[in-house]
Amino acid sequence: MSEEKLISNENVSKELIKEVFDNAFLDTGYDQGDLFIKETWRTWVFVDEKNRFLSFNLYFNLNQNSSLADRLDYVNYVSKEFIIVKVALYDKTVRFGSYIWLEGGVSPRNIIKAYKAFIMVIEEALNTDKKGVLA
Repeated sequence: MSEEKLISNENVSKELIKEVFDNAFLDTGYDQGDLFIKETWRTWVFVDEKNRFLSFNLYFNLNQNSSLADRLDYVNYVSKEFIIVKVALYDKTVRFGSYIWLEGGVSPRNIIKAYKAFIMVIEEALNTDKKGVLA
């Protein structure tokens, strides 16, 4: 069994994270210096400024005809039911995010698993939009 090099707050970089996803045969790229993974949606991957964690982020446009009450109900429901996802409501978009802590080290395999779990939860969360909040 080969030993995987752990990724931690001491060695993390955008380039190293890109390499992790590239090695998993995922389509990655940069847009204005920001790393993304392109599968069904463009998932943005950020390292926080203190190198403590990675965040996975998806942005969806809001249906501008949806009511504020329906938007809040949806965001609150997703936040409550899908605990690994943090949801933020903006004027024209909703951001879904998830985090993986790096202090102490995490294997590349676990980063990929965390990303796949995030995508699976997003798919489930999108299916709960019964009032057409998202465009």
